[in-house]
Amino acid sequence: MCRVINLADHKNKRDKDIQELIRIVKSYPFDDKELEEERNYYLKQYLQRINS
Repeated sequence: MCRVINLADHKNKRDKDIQELIRIVKSYPFDDKELEEERNYYLKQYLQRINS
């Protein structure tokens, strides 16, 4: 049996998952500015990797 995948729905779900990940990561409180910058750097690298 063949399964039809709607690519638009798949992309929308993926975009929502990415936005949720960003929201969760950024909601974590940091008292240290260096840790916050490091978090932002790794989040940016991860997003670039999955969007490639």
